[in-house]
Amino acid sequence: MNKRLSLIAALSIVVLLTVGWHFYRGKTVPAGQPALLSLTAQNFDELRKAFNASAGDVRVVLLLSPTCPTCLRGSAAVENVLKQNSNPHLRVFAIWEAMLPTDYARPGTLVLGRLSDPRVAQYWDKNHLFALELARKLRSDADHPQPGCCTRDGVHWDEIIVYDQDARWDAQLPRAAYVEGPVVDNAPELSEVMARLLSI
Repeated sequence: MNKRLSLIAALSIVVLLTVGWHFYRGKTVPAGQPALLSLTAQNFDELRKAFNASAGDVRVVLLLSPTCPTCLRGSAAVENVLKQNSNPHLRVFAIWEAMLPTDYARPGTLVLGRLSDPRVAQYWDKNHLFALELARKLRSDADHPQPGCCTRDGVHWDEIIVYDQDARWDAQLPRAAYVEGPVVDNAPELSEVMARLLSI
């Protein structure tokens, strides 16, 4: 009996270590995507450059927590939307943010793999640099579409932001064509917005 319990305990430890590795140590993005970039004040301009390099494409920004179950369901919902729309003029910037106490590490391989489409680029934004830029834009532009959800301590998260083909990020973020959250509830509308913009 003791041998059996020891074997079960050993297998349980192996499983926990494997899961922990994938979530917290392994940081591999799916094939075809650029490497995960941890955004800092020093390299934040890399995100702006990548956004502007995709001019001519519809660009979708996702603000997600890597351990929030609702956000994870949202990332899976967006993956399904991408599977239904193979248009090459579509880019997704998935920005994972530290929003919950469990978000103490960059997203791991399993989380990153929820968005496997090669049109996706993924980022870790521990200090909410993009969300703060979005908040500044929303405050400064009274006519900008306003999300009905979601902020925590003034930080935007679990939101979809869509920019049309002509949008350019210069001194501040451009006006978005669509902003809403939570992601999982608005994925069907995201599909409609993308289809409309891609047909223009």
